This record gives sequence, structure tokens and C-alpha cells, in this order.
Amino acid sequence: MVEPARILDRLAGDERIAPDWVAGLRAVDPGIDSKIDTCLSSFSTGPAGDIPDSLANIYAELAAVGYPTPGIGDLSAWSAQGVMLLNRSLTLPRDKQARPKRHIRMWSPLAVAAMKAIRAEAEARPIAAMLWGVPSHRMRQYLEPEVAVFASSHPSPMSVQRTAGAERSFRGSNPFGEVNRWFESRSASPIDWTIAN
Repeated sequence: MVEPARILDRLAGDERIAPDWVAGLRAVDPGIDSKIDTCLSSFSTGPAGDIPDSLANIYAELAAVGYPTPGIGDLSAWSAQGVMLLNRSLTLPRDKQARPKRHIRMWSPLAVAAMKAIRAEAEARPIAAMLWGVPSHRMRQYLEPEVAVFASSHPSPMSVQRTAGAERSFRGSNPFGEVNRWFESRSASPIDWTIAN
């Protein structure tokens, strides 16, 4: 589990990161030319949000380990417990058919710095990372060995049942149960993955 404010403080002190990027993360800059969730959590659609297909696949994995299936897309309950949901790219192309590679490159310095800050925080307490999809798997090098990594394919409909490189498919990977067992093996509190409607 991470404390997002502490990670942002570390990012603010990194001279490779533009200060306005960190300020934008703290304040959610409405001037960015594409949608960013107001809670700055990947997959989360906020309190009145719908449930896109990727989030539905995440909820299916939760249901497989006994959690109730929520009817909303708000993941803020996870954030309140120290779960930081971060995409490699914080923006997406306006054209939904376009691949987000340019945006991934644009945000890469921030993503790498965030992973290094999380790794530094892991020296003080157990932190686990769920890396979903090949682009996120590339962040493993900035996290391990201090951070436990649980990797699989992305939960998107196109990837959910496929392997991703050497990693297993998301469907059936039980990421939430595995992470909680890992926390318990380190005498740390597990995460309550329940999303209240």
C-alpha cells in the first residue's frame, strides 16, 4: 500500500519532473486535452461513473474470490486504503482508434519517477504492485526487488484471456487474493477490496 501524497511529494522533489506535472496531479488540471478521472485512479470512473468493460473484468476477478459485484465505477474506497491506481499514461488520444504510444512516451518520465518513489517507500513497509499489460510490465525494473510484483495481461476485453509476454492472462489470475495473501505473509493488513454501491 502506498500513500499517494508521499509519492507526489517525492515526485515534486525530482528535478527530472516538471513541477507543473505534479501540481496537475494534485489539482487535476482541467486544461489537459483528454479525460482524466477526477480521482486520478486508472479504471475508476468516479461516484456516478459507469462500468467500462475493463472494470467489469476487474469486478469479475473480485467476484471470483467472494467480493460482491458493485454497480458503480468508483474505486475511491481502494484509494482510501492506500491503493494507488496509476496508468503508464495519464492521458489518451482523442481518437479512440489511435494507439496511445505517444502519450505513454510523453508521460514516461513521470511514470518512471513514480515507480522509483514507490520502490523507495517500500523500504519502510510492504508494498505490492499489480502490473496489468505489457507496457506496465516494463515498470517492473523500477520496482523490484523492494516491491512485490504481480503481473498479468490487461483486463481489457482484447487482452483479458490472452497471456502477455511471459505473464499469464488476467482472467483467472486472482490478483486481489494473491496480493492479500502476500500482505498477510508480511504481517500487514490485507486490503478490503469491497466497493460499496
